[in-house]
Amino acid sequence: ALSVPGHGGTISEAAREDTEDGVGLVGTQFYRADVWGYLTSWVASVASLGLLLLVFRWCPILHLRWTHRLCESWDGTKAVVTGADGTQTVVSIEVFEAPP
Repeated sequence: ALSVPGHGGTISEAAREDTEDGVGLVGTQFYRADVWGYLTSWVASVASLGLLLLVFRWCPILHLRWTHRLCESWDGTKAVVTGADGTQTVVSIEVFEAPP
C-alpha cells in the first residue's frame, strides 16, 4: 500500500489514481530553519560577492538544504514536494490555529 511519509496513513483512492496517472505526490521532506545554516550562507554570500545568492535564486532546493535541517512533519516550516514525474518543488507551510 502507498503511504504518505510523515503522516502514517495510506493515501486516498483519488490520490492513488493520480499517482498511477503520473500526476500525484510521490514524497515529501520537511525542513525547519537552522540559525547556523543561515549564518554560514550569509558569510559565504558576502565572501562570494553575491554570486552564491544568484545560485540560491536559480536552485531554491540548494538554498533550502543549506539554511534548513530535516525534521518531522509537525515541526516543519518548509517542505520539498516530489511529484510522480520527479520534479521537486519547495513550498512554505503555514500553521493555522483552530478556534476553540
